[in-house]
Amino acid sequence: MLNEAAQKKTLQVAVFGMDSKAFQTLEFAMQKMGDGLASFVNEDASEAAIFNLDNPETKTQLDRYRRSYPENAIILLSVKDPALADAIFVKKPFDMDGLLAAIRKAQKQKLEWISRKNSQNMSKVGASSVRIEKKKKTKLSPITPVVDFQAEKNKDRKFCGTAADIDLKDEKKRKNIFYKPEETLQGKLQIARDLARQKKQAIIVAIKFEDEIETITLLPKINKAITALEDKKTSYLCTVPLYCLEIKLFRQNAEKSRELESHALKSHGQSIDALLWKIALWTSRGRIPAGVNLNTPVYLRHWPNFTRLHATPGAFSIAALLHDKPMPLALLIKLLSIPQRYVFAFYSGALALDLVEIKKSGPEESRAVERDQHEHPHRRLFGLIMQKLKRAG
Repeated sequence: MLNEAAQKKTLQVAVFGMDSKAFQTLEFAMQKMGDGLASFVNEDASEAAIFNLDNPETKTQLDRYRRSYPENAIILLSVKDPALADAIFVKKPFDMDGLLAAIRKAQKQKLEWISRKNSQNMSKVGASSVRIEKKKKTKLSPITPVVDFQAEKNKDRKFCGTAADIDLKDEKKRKNIFYKPEETLQGKLQIARDLARQKKQAIIVAIKFEDEIETITLLPKINKAITALEDKKTSYLCTVPLYCLEIKLFRQNAEKSRELESHALKSHGQSIDALLWKIALWTSRGRIPAGVNLNTPVYLRHWPNFTRLHATPGAFSIAALLHDKPMPLALLIKLLSIPQRYVFAFYSGALALDLVEIKKSGPEESRAVERDQHEHPHRRLFGLIMQKLKRAG
């Protein structure tokens, strides 16, 4: 018999047949409405799977998954019921409540399978072995999440800082939320990135600190950054004032750039955006660049690629609202009711990646935005998400 605690364990779910944007909106909706019911993982760590059957490539993936993981529950999203035995069908268009109900059913199937398996194993051993096993383990083995939540929490402290919220109307306290990227490694890397893109040639950034020299090579044509620097040291360098660093930029000619690009394609580098995003987060630590007006409406030019960028707390909520329509950061903080440092960290990263557009608007337009959001605090946000989900595939 399944106990209540076991039924509340987070189910590890793989997702097939959705493009990155549809998956991101699904993940965001789960974070906001799922109450820890499920988290999305790679196939080899999954305990269940969701398949968008209206994607023509998904049928082959489904057959392979069923052969590889016969014990895992399967949820099928489609306009038409495929009548597949033991699968849980959710008809499109669907709402989030319907999908959550299907995930609960999948969780129950998985736990029942574990219970049956445990019973079969126990019946194969002698009574003495049962007594020894009971001493070691008296409860049903829980479904263990693959995510180390404490590690993620510590990581977000590193990315977003630990500063408490302040009264944004208090001018003296407001000074503490600003930093100057141009006085840090971040500022130099943004200059190097812009120069590399303008000249369409590789730029090597040489960084000297305490008699050690490190390099970061930016390859704009293939959007890659190559460096031997580990994250721990890079994040430390982001806290060092620029006057303590000696940084030089070396522009490579066309032939050398092609040679570096050819070598980089064989290595496991990261995108320039992914590196600069992390560096902006490490540098800002929950602050925003000096000169940002919290009451000026801003918006995102396009949706951030969260498959490559570290998603800070609240990132999907912030992106959904700023991608929908221009909004002042002060209003955004008020509407989402999340720590200010989460909004500031996201904004600093987006600004470094040139994702932000500033919209000039009169006071009446800003008031209209606020009225609209207060009248429908979550309906518009989830409406936007569900529209994307329903169009998936």
